Amino acid sequence: MDVDHLVNSVSDLVSLPDVCLRVNALLEDPRASAEQIGEVVNYDPGLTARLLKIVNSAYYGLPGRIETVSRAITVIGSKDLQALILATSAVEAFKQVSTDLVDMEAFWHHSVFAGLSARNLAARSATQGGETLFVAGLLHDVGKLVMYHGLPGQSQEILARCAAEGTEQHQVEREVLGFDHATVGAALLQAWHLPDSLVTPVRFHHDIGAATTLARETALVNIADAIAHSVEPGTKQRSAAPPGRTVAPLAWDLSGLTAEVVGPTVDEVNLQSFEMLEIVSPGAMLVV
Repeated sequence: MDVDHLVNSVSDLVSLPDVCLRVNALLEDPRASAEQIGEVVNYDPGLTARLLKIVNSAYYGLPGRIETVSRAITVIGSKDLQALILATSAVEAFKQVSTDLVDMEAFWHHSVFAGLSARNLAARSATQGGETLFVAGLLHDVGKLVMYHGLPGQSQEILARCAAEGTEQHQVEREVLGFDHATVGAALLQAWHLPDSLVTPVRFHHDIGAATTLARETALVNIADAIAHSVEPGTKQRSAAPPGRTVAPLAWDLSGLTAEVVGPTVDEVNLQSFEMLEIVSPGAMLVV
């Protein structure tokens, strides 16, 4: 099975809700008001609740409480709101995917930590689009879930080889399948008609030298992924192996950062990650 067939096989199961499409259309319309966008979001009470929880969380650290979606737009901006809608909706979509090959709590812990780290690193490197990088970091591994669901037998073989050989998963995927989870994830995001600002960092987060555009953003997701891997799910303690060892050297060059940012990033993200995890994936809170 090739990448397109694999993505098509889960397209009915994993899709973004209509509210995302409607909000995106409104955001492209300069005549649309914050009240109109808020009315559309309010049709989905679950989404509304999640958005307001995020806006009122440590993620933003705003001094006053935000009570409505329209007010949230005026405070954080429509682009930020668009990114948060996409993030929470994408996580919700994958709740329909069943797999015995992965601990979903650990998966979303890693994904949320990577997303928050990417946003944090964007600020440290003076890179625009921190909210977009949060989404890219959050979704960088969704191709794994597609593969686990659509190719369970081969995925089990891949995971067994990774455990036995200590080889990185994307490398074994390429050997067994001819493609990796990054390619699958990017194909899914393209099928969802998401912008290149998300597709490219997801597609090349294991091969940043191949990113002909958005190279710095791709590098930041690579670093964020490494940082998230350095943190143990549940205990959130830094591992003995320094995360800088698993960051592609090119990523440091492209980002303009050094390994010195890892410790402060982990410290700051620790303050946000459990709260964010419980918001975007209710019930997925890891018990220490």
